[in-house]
Amino acid sequence: MRALKILTSHFFNRFFQNETIPFKEAAVAKVVSLLSILAVLSGALAYWENLKYIVAPLLFPYVAGMKETSWKENFMFLSFSMIIMGLISLIEWDEIFVKKHDLSNLSLLPIKGITIFTSKALSLAGFVGLFTFSMIIFSSPIFGLGRAKAYGNSIGLFLKISFAHGVSVFASNLFVFLFIMCLSGLLILLMGERKAEKLSVYFQAVAIVLFLSFFGIFDKLYSEVSLSNVNKLPISLFPPMWFTGLYEELVGINGEAFYKLFFKGVVAIVFLMLIFIFEYFLLYQKQTRAISRKTIHTAPMMSKIESTLNGWFFTNPLQRAIFQFIKTVMGRSRKHRLVFSLYISVVAGIFSVKIARLLYSGSFHSVFLYQFIHLFSLAIVLGFRMVVDIPWFIRGNWVFKITENNEKQNYLKGIKKSFFVLYLFPGFLVLLTLYSLLWGFKLAFMESVYGLLSSLILLELAFTKYKKIPFSCLTVPGKMNLHKFWFFYVLGIYVYTFILGFIGKLASEKEIYFLLIYFLIWVLFVVIKRSSLKKNWELVYEESPEPVVMNLGLRDV
Repeated sequence: MRALKILTSHFFNRFFQNETIPFKEAAVAKVVSLLSILAVLSGALAYWENLKYIVAPLLFPYVAGMKETSWKENFMFLSFSMIIMGLISLIEWDEIFVKKHDLSNLSLLPIKGITIFTSKALSLAGFVGLFTFSMIIFSSPIFGLGRAKAYGNSIGLFLKISFAHGVSVFASNLFVFLFIMCLSGLLILLMGERKAEKLSVYFQAVAIVLFLSFFGIFDKLYSEVSLSNVNKLPISLFPPMWFTGLYEELVGINGEAFYKLFFKGVVAIVFLMLIFIFEYFLLYQKQTRAISRKTIHTAPMMSKIESTLNGWFFTNPLQRAIFQFIKTVMGRSRKHRLVFSLYISVVAGIFSVKIARLLYSGSFHSVFLYQFIHLFSLAIVLGFRMVVDIPWFIRGNWVFKITENNEKQNYLKGIKKSFFVLYLFPGFLVLLTLYSLLWGFKLAFMESVYGLLSSLILLELAFTKYKKIPFSCLTVPGKMNLHKFWFFYVLGIYVYTFILGFIGKLASEKEIYFLLIYFLIWVLFVVIKRSSLKKNWELVYEESPEPVVMNLGLRDV
């Protein structure tokens, strides 16, 4: 029993405390902040959806049609909660199944396999329960009050509806989490653990875009669903509708219309649980057999492209070393790839939602498309700037300390050139392809060059005060103070993309404008680059936190 308790706590803490957030206090602070934001956001959404049921009965004794449509608000809330839970599950993808190194360590201890499975299952249930609790702590009483108002002020009905709302949210979140878990297990079983670890980042990025795109069809869903078509295709195949059926069955108001949907939801959860158990034990047997094996992987020969780049683009051995180091870390570290892909996935999700509406309207020269080019460049530069601050193997930075030399500008040049070759230039090639389908190649090419040159200025600004070797410095978290200045960051992003997008749209009217813009951006780039050059500076391997007590500069006196 003691082993079960310790293992459950260990697996549960691993969802929050990892290499990125190594300290327990920092992990607790992050989790509390996230849960608080989620609770307030869920409560605000519930209040907005139930406002008409709370306020209208105070003004009018009866509002026709309110009773018949009150279940739709819970359907919308369940859709919202499932999307949020899906995004959270994708972020925690790597911690769903027991790791091979955990099994390797546990195999030396007298712990049964069923104990490991039970502790992992309990930690997963606790994870879903924790986030569900934050979603329902405010929303359940609000839904209970709103629907009780629609059907009469009854304390018993209020408690019943509040309970039904909480159970349906937990069930819907559990379904999404189990679905992601089963996909993760299936990928590992089909591809093998090593290949699945590399491919999972791309799968997560695509899945995040798909989940975010559902936000764009909320209003259409609300107008389409009704009691007459809840059991008809394709609405009956939409999972939030199943758990709306569970909600209605527990409330007991529209039970007959929703019984089949309620049954589908229960069957789906049981089916996914069985699949998860089956996958877990298959993976457990596969991992235990592979624990004693060690495979030696040899590095492939350098490609012709890399040979060409090393010849004329990376002109210094230090630059070539930085390039190989960045390429190796981003190729091997799933954590770094995931963090970087999150930035790209968010803007890709925004693009997919907007482009669907533009395709529907037939307007392909919206200002948004011009703005998105610069939103993409901002996301990819900021994502790379954030990811290089995450240490990979901090205890190995002594290698850089003993090989450090005086050509420190080549460290920064290597970082910037590596980012350009590995991410910035390929990213804009993808953007050029997409925009060529919308605008034609000529305009898409000119706008892409405009975005690419603007990205070079962002890159210079992002690394102006950077004095580290990427992935090798212990960084003090929280320096950006997002909890204080998030509004100004969002405002700055909006103003930046709006101005540059507006200029791009104006320039599309005459080609000569682009030549003028290219020249001005290049001049600005050269000025910023020269002003950021520093001759005497030292590399930083471990940041020092700000002192708690200010010494007024008298530290050395």
